[in-house]
Amino acid sequence: MFNPLAYKAAILDFDGTIADSMPSWGRADRSILSQSGIEVDQAFMVSLIPLSETECSRLFQEKGVRLSIDEIIQEKHAFMRKAYSTEVELKPGITDVLDYLGAGVEKLIIFSSTPSELIRISLRRNGIEHYFADVISAGEWGLSKADAESFRVFSDAIGYKPGEISFYDDNVRALRNAKTAGIASVGVYDEYSADTQEEIRRIVDFYVTDWASFLETVK
Repeated sequence: MFNPLAYKAAILDFDGTIADSMPSWGRADRSILSQSGIEVDQAFMVSLIPLSETECSRLFQEKGVRLSIDEIIQEKHAFMRKAYSTEVELKPGITDVLDYLGAGVEKLIIFSSTPSELIRISLRRNGIEHYFADVISAGEWGLSKADAESFRVFSDAIGYKPGEISFYDDNVRALRNAKTAGIASVGVYDEYSADTQEEIRRIVDFYVTDWASFLETVK
């Protein structure tokens, strides 16, 4: 049985794991692409999830977007700043999970590809900022969740061995890379990446279909 309190640090992704924000990110991405007359499938959209902002912007340019990397990032930030400020809600049951984890592990930390400033807007709006020792944006640290070595660098930077960390995410690539780095991986269902759920189940140490059932199982 997976015991989430057996680890010293619980590391959580934000979008699609804590917050039900992936539809907003999808609209932001599709808005930029559609302005250049570019249509993409859902598999392409899911592939963007673990990428840094720069990596994502380069993919947009490869698809034909004729904006600079900085311009693409600025457009997405403007879209998401409004979304986090007004409409993005938490995943149902996550506050109870944060209460449970926060009482039993040394640290809760967010590790996301999203800029920390944007995440904090949503944390404050939803009243959960106090749970987290830190909010770490992979790109701001020169890391990428699409790279297993970044998870090793990350674990060293926060002062824990990989085996002392549990990592919660909804993206198959990020979960695979965390697992490769020796970190216990917990897959979280999100509708946005539903097509990869069977693959996620094969990779992870534990799978979360929803946060309420997670607590019922592990307590």
